[in-house]
Amino acid sequence: NEDAAVLQPVHDHLLARAWNPEPYLREEIDWLRSALPRRDAERYLEIPRKGRAVNLARSLRELVLRGSEGWREKMEVVGVRDLLELAQSVSERVGLLKAEYRCALVDEVQDLGNVELSIVRALVAPGENDLFFTGDAAQAVTSKYQSFREVGIDIPSSRSRRLTLNYRNSREILEVAQAVLVNHMTEEMQDREDLPILDPQFSQFDGSTPLLLAASSLAHELSGAFQLAADRLADQPDAKICIAVCGHSLYELTRYGALISVPVLDGSIDIDQDKIFLSDLEQTKGFEFDLVCIVNCSHAVLPDGDAPDSERFRDLARLYVAITRAKTDLVLSWSSAP
Repeated sequence: NEDAAVLQPVHDHLLARAWNPEPYLREEIDWLRSALPRRDAERYLEIPRKGRAVNLARSLRELVLRGSEGWREKMEVVGVRDLLELAQSVSERVGLLKAEYRCALVDEVQDLGNVELSIVRALVAPGENDLFFTGDAAQAVTSKYQSFREVGIDIPSSRSRRLTLNYRNSREILEVAQAVLVNHMTEEMQDREDLPILDPQFSQFDGSTPLLLAASSLAHELSGAFQLAADRLADQPDAKICIAVCGHSLYELTRYGALISVPVLDGSIDIDQDKIFLSDLEQTKGFEFDLVCIVNCSHAVLPDGDAPDSERFRDLARLYVAITRAKTDLVLSWSSAP
């Protein structure tokens, strides 16, 4: 299947600017599919690409559009759909949906794009207390495009509340998370219509002081993390522990986890089934662990040195998410330079 070859000029355009083309193209296609239903996809050629830093001329956008269609056709032939394609398929039939529910509650709403939000809107007739959303802009780890107003969802200030008290993390862990977030905040991260970045109210319980550790190599970091995990389980047999690795794809970590017989958080794992888990930063979302070790927090890995400066806020959000998965104990390590 040579359909992806249409993206070669876009790939070269990004590479000429010393940016890593593969993740940027993947995120661009995700942005397109989250912003516009397939029937309106041609609008992508003209609209401002909010949240996307690299300028793409119309001729390059046309290639991205063709690449996106090639991806859809390939999935159709194979017989699978990824989550955004599932949303697109439902969106094509949104006129057939009946607004038969009185209300809908959506958690982690910062990770939904316009196509998904339009489906939620179609399921519930407009009325009093029809939609209930909770979200946190600091945890927006995807490249999806979101505008509540564009899909007919109005959230007046009188109908919103800011939840600031943190119940999960110890005071010490939240201090670290908030310091990392505030010190590296960007305009792009703050530019959310309805989800402002909030200063949290620290929890009332204390934990151990987070550890910052230097090592000679990533292998050294990993062996140290597994030793810390073993020590913790010796003292607390029911503890849940996550070792999150920066700078490696979920595919790479899944292969590594299979090699060493450690489960990897991939969206299908039940953490009740084991004690120690591997993960990338993003897949830690939605979980809580007694101990979190984040390894490879090294220069040019975090943030990604091959990403445009103005889009590195997503790495910041991913790190913030991973840090805040730790309830009482946190370790961050690096080799070479931090």
